Amino acid sequence: MIVREHASKNMEGRGYALDKDKEEIVKEILKNSGFKIKKEVYRNFDTVDGEYRLRSLIYLGKYGGVEAILKVHGAKNAADDAREIRNFENQNKSETIRAPKVYRYQRWKDNAGYGFTIFEYIDAAEITSRPFPTAEQLRDFARFYQEYKTKAVTKPWKKPDGRCTTLSILKSVDAWYENAEAKKRLKFEDYAPYVIRFYSLALKYAESIPTEFMHMHLYPEHIRKQSDGRYVILDHMSWGWRLQWADLSYMVWRTMLDIRDNKYSFGQLLDYVNRWVSAFERIPLVRKDRDFEKKLTFLLLERSIGIILGDLGSGRFWGTPRGKKYFKHKLYLQQRLFDHLADRLEGKWQMAHT
Repeated sequence: MIVREHASKNMEGRGYALDKDKEEIVKEILKNSGFKIKKEVYRNFDTVDGEYRLRSLIYLGKYGGVEAILKVHGAKNAADDAREIRNFENQNKSETIRAPKVYRYQRWKDNAGYGFTIFEYIDAAEITSRPFPTAEQLRDFARFYQEYKTKAVTKPWKKPDGRCTTLSILKSVDAWYENAEAKKRLKFEDYAPYVIRFYSLALKYAESIPTEFMHMHLYPEHIRKQSDGRYVILDHMSWGWRLQWADLSYMVWRTMLDIRDNKYSFGQLLDYVNRWVSAFERIPLVRKDRDFEKKLTFLLLERSIGIILGDLGSGRFWGTPRGKKYFKHKLYLQQRLFDHLADRLEGKWQMAHT
């Protein structure tokens, strides 16, 4: 085994050995596990001091004669995929939602600078098309969400970590702001007025929304629907605490980012968002919350400032030649959407705070 003294040395105590030793690490895992790679399918990054650090690698291949997924963990964490899947399944009461099977895993070792998990490969479609879900897919998502919130997640297995307070939300925006400034893609007037307005609205609304335990990256690619009608949830490192209904706002954010059409109008974008919201309002659990519209409006506002500062301001794709092709129009649409959502918060529900 390769010994890497630097593996866990940075300000958070998390190593990024994949940045330097990716080829050696992968060869070592293949030799020890017998996994055979077909292709790399994804890379996950952390942002540390404004720089991208390689957090994990995901490969498609074969293990024990069947198709499987290898995930190489390159950043130290108290949890790992296998443990999180076990925690999820131990409390899961749903007969239609499950996690992928784990074939083999190695927990993080400081002296190695990595861990890995080999999973079942789920050959099934995402729960909705991206970026444009069909009407039936939206209805299906509503059914899935009700089951997920009432039967698949019956009790948290992590304690609240303080990442859902107003202060923590503002700190996230500050970090996006700093990263956007460092990238220098945006002009000051492109983002400063929106940041100031968001701060004001966050102080009014964030504390009034309770926190809940949820899948924090509930994207279409992390919900697969099998031919038998059952669902498989992926990305089990993403369980944690967020503001209530944040998982719904993330579905809108994730799919909306995939709209890359410089002729797409703001009216079309607003109709797009409203289609998602209408689908959410059909969920029985949502219908019980009389403040749902207000909460979701704020959460979508948080996603919008995140797109302006985080995705457009410093995201990897938007610095590529293809991303630059859509950058200005995407920014214009998000600025319009931000103002629309902020106007609603400042107008429709203003009396509740006076």
